[in-house]
Amino acid sequence: MSISRPNDSALYAFLIQYFRQSEYAKAIWLPLDTLARWVLNAIRKATVHGGDCIATSAMDSSLNSVGVIQKDEELSKLSPSKDFYYCHWYFLGSSDLFTAELIDRHMNGTKGVLRLKCNTTPYVRRAFEMSGYHHYYTASRFIHNSRAQDEPLALPDYNYTITKVNEATREVLSILQAHQSSERYHHPHIDAHTLNQYYAAWWKNRLKKSESIIFQATTAQHTIIALAILTYPRHMHGLTGMPLYTLDYFFIDASVRRQGVGTWFLAAIISLYPHATIETCCSAQNQAIISLLTRNNFQLVEQSDYFAKDYSKPIPARP
Repeated sequence: MSISRPNDSALYAFLIQYFRQSEYAKAIWLPLDTLARWVLNAIRKATVHGGDCIATSAMDSSLNSVGVIQKDEELSKLSPSKDFYYCHWYFLGSSDLFTAELIDRHMNGTKGVLRLKCNTTPYVRRAFEMSGYHHYYTASRFIHNSRAQDEPLALPDYNYTITKVNEATREVLSILQAHQSSERYHHPHIDAHTLNQYYAAWWKNRLKKSESIIFQATTAQHTIIALAILTYPRHMHGLTGMPLYTLDYFFIDASVRRQGVGTWFLAAIISLYPHATIETCCSAQNQAIISLLTRNNFQLVEQSDYFAKDYSKPIPARP
């Protein structure tokens, strides 16, 4: 086993293999070549902006796993005592015990916190936990593709009005910032005050820089009882020519839950994009949203584990 900084041809070959076994690639109906080149471009863009791409290789020099590590500048600004880093690691088949050691070597001398995301297996999780990483969240990714789904559900009518909003009002931002079930709010090494600051700024930047569509359902008294944000990644559309959207946020007020409002609201949004592919992620423990997505013909395609390791403190002994 060896460690390298892979060139583009080696990365491309690895990504082709990676997506060949990926349910996500099958669900969004993209050619493997297109998806591989898109991720390759994203990796190279990260390295241009200070990130580092490293990999483990087998005896025949083919890549076993690839990771990108970069500093989270926005989060680091909010915490004067330590820096924060983000790592996305791709495993091809079974992982190896050298990956955690490789990341530790890269982070050596850094007084900071690493947030690690990777495609998961029980073996992967155990290997990282043995190296002092704290597993704190598992995310499930779902895809809705109208070309591969059943007929839409027959849903009742409600006395609510669904509208598109061009800009986030103070009320909308307040609802967004109160939503604390995402992976960011579970990070074990970030205090609540910093998390609140970070997440509030994240939403404002997300809505400002991306092409986001805000949907809200209101009562006759103009009270918001449901809110959703659909993001349109223009870079992906330019690359593929296909309409691919991300459901970034979905909220149903507690006063109308368990009444079918969530299913109705999501189905109404989907009906506006009959030829689109829509993807979303949620906690693997959130059975309510998983059930809602399943009822609306979303397909579970993959899961990712999140780990954290604080390099500013002594690492506990392996269990």
